[in-house]
Amino acid sequence: MKTGDLLAEVDLAFVKEKGYNTITPILITNMDDVKNVKMVTGDAKAGETAVITYEK
Repeated sequence: MKTGDLLAEVDLAFVKEKGYNTITPILITNMDDVKNVKMVTGDAKAGETAVITYEK
């Protein structure tokens, strides 16, 4: 997987209209294997914004 790959398609207007939060959680299940995890908050632009970076 690389930056810009499609992960999912969602009708965000519909989700918001129904009163649901549109924040997407990110789960890291192998914290023993990664370090210096940095999350980016706010709006992301597809194919341009890395929302998480880390070192192995």
